[in-house]
Amino acid sequence: MISIKDVDGKGFINLSNFETLKKSKDLSTNQQELQTFGGRNWNDKFVLMAAPECEAFAKGRARNSRICDWASPQSVAISDRVELETEVQRVQERFIGVNEIPIPPFWGGLRVIPDVIEFWQGLVHLFVHGSV
Repeated sequence: MISIKDVDGKGFINLSNFETLKKSKDLSTNQQELQTFGGRNWNDKFVLMAAPECEAFAKGRARNSRICDWASPQSVAISDRVELETEVQRVQERFIGVNEIPIPPFWGGLRVIPDVIEFWQGLVHLFVHGSV
């Protein structure tokens, strides 16, 4: 599963820690593994987003979210909450006085370009085939 952060005319956007996130590693070795979206197999394309596009998206995020981008070893087990809180504090201290926190070098974007979208809500079923 991936967390969708935004949707635009090109597809669904996921931004995350590419250093530790298993899905990002899968993309470089076996894109077919990534093609389960929402627990179902699709014929979607997955495209890495260019750094300028990731940076533009990141600029709109809250400061605390950008701190967490640096502090969180996403998808990696940590010993306890204190470990994460300590890292968040360290990153906050690192960026004291810095207005625009840069995106970490290990952070990136993944665009899911769907081939088929199927929505279920109550008794209504909407099936869309083609572009977003």
